[in-house]
Amino acid sequence: MLEEENHFYQRLFREWLAGGLANALTSGILNPMDVAKTRMQAMSKYISQSTLKIELNQMYVTGGITGLWSRGLTASMLREILSSGPRAGFYAPVRDYFTSTLGIEKKDNMLYPKIFAAMLTGILGSIIANPVDVVKIRLMAADGIYSNTLVAFRTIYFREGVTGFYKGLFPSTLRGAFIAGSD
Repeated sequence: MLEEENHFYQRLFREWLAGGLANALTSGILNPMDVAKTRMQAMSKYISQSTLKIELNQMYVTGGITGLWSRGLTASMLREILSSGPRAGFYAPVRDYFTSTLGIEKKDNMLYPKIFAAMLTGILGSIIANPVDVVKIRLMAADGIYSNTLVAFRTIYFREGVTGFYKGLFPSTLRGAFIAGSD
């Protein structure tokens, strides 16, 4: 029993880590596009191909090649580990729990326990990652208000308290549920 439980937790951790790191790597590679998009949205700029080029060029001019990746990179990758990790790591155990609780055989391959498990893990990932999502968006949208991720966390906490980290939680969890459920 103890060995089986250990295996379960090791599998959970491996899946969380694999899903989180894969998404964090992708997020790291695409960070310049995410920063440009966030800045354009925050400044109410019309998003077009030329505006995107101007935004990316401005990021390059002010910070060089590293300027394309420096703004919000840590928060962006951490967000993916905390959001996508639980979605990937908890999905199979939650799905298996629902199918066994409902008495569904694996050979039946029913869709609704899979969708429900995915939506639940998507919600969980969104709740866990929301504080980092708030920090990521503020780092990307604002010019120099926060020097790094830790300063952003500290500043938001002291100015707004814990509730400052959960702004936008409801739409974030809905988004997380429907994205995970449709995946």
